[in-house]
Amino acid sequence: MKELNNKSITHVINSHYPNSYTVDDTGVYVREINIKSCCENKTEVRIAMITDAHLNTEKTEYEKALVNAMKLTACADQLVLCGDNVESVSSDENLALLKENVWNVYPDTITILGNHEYFYPFDSSTDALKEKIDRIWPHNPDYYSRLVGGKVLVVTADNARAVEYGNWTYYFTKDKCELLRADIEYARKNGYIILFFCHVGLTLLDKTVEANGEMLDIIKTNSDVIKGCFSGHGHKDGKAAINADDGLLQYWLCGCCEGKGHILFINVK
Repeated sequence: MKELNNKSITHVINSHYPNSYTVDDTGVYVREINIKSCCENKTEVRIAMITDAHLNTEKTEYEKALVNAMKLTACADQLVLCGDNVESVSSDENLALLKENVWNVYPDTITILGNHEYFYPFDSSTDALKEKIDRIWPHNPDYYSRLVGGKVLVVTADNARAVEYGNWTYYFTKDKCELLRADIEYARKNGYIILFFCHVGLTLLDKTVEANGEMLDIIKTNSDVIKGCFSGHGHKDGKAAINADDGLLQYWLCGCCEGKGHILFINVK
């Protein structure tokens, strides 16, 4: 696994992420966590997460923060962007920033949708935006999984679309629950672990929405395979127990647009 090219760093006190530091030449703020697996494959796998870049033509500093953060992810085996990457795909100019800075340079990036992709700047219907997303997205935007390093199954599921504009009830759908069940069976059979990514954190969702409650139950009852859940949306760091007994955690990461860029490295041992 590549390292951070011997860059000079300054350690930062962070109650949620004890291993945190800023990279001195750019100011990008990095957190690292370690997750143990029981895989026979002992090679360490590093997943990089960035979230809430909010790319738009009016905020050039957001683009600079993302570019500087993404350069550091060259040491990772997989990069995941966890939603609100761009201020609405209805803006071709904003979307061009995502293509130029992410997909054209890092074509293997897994890119999750956030609520800002769908709803801002309020000039298109959600149906029209969904049709456009389906045409341009480099992978299935609703549910996608990829095996990384022969031991980590990265799973992403969209929960950022609201029932209707103005009703901010974020939700999963039943089909995503079935797809996750199939991925859990596949991972367990082959000795892989799952890292689960969605834009809005599981512990914040309305559990009265049937699929939300079902998705949380699936994750809680399969914590032998699912070893961490990761989200953005709130623009701040955090973590909360999903299963207090076995240490399964929901992690949140600060938005990349806040300051000079933010990264979480997930090191799977």
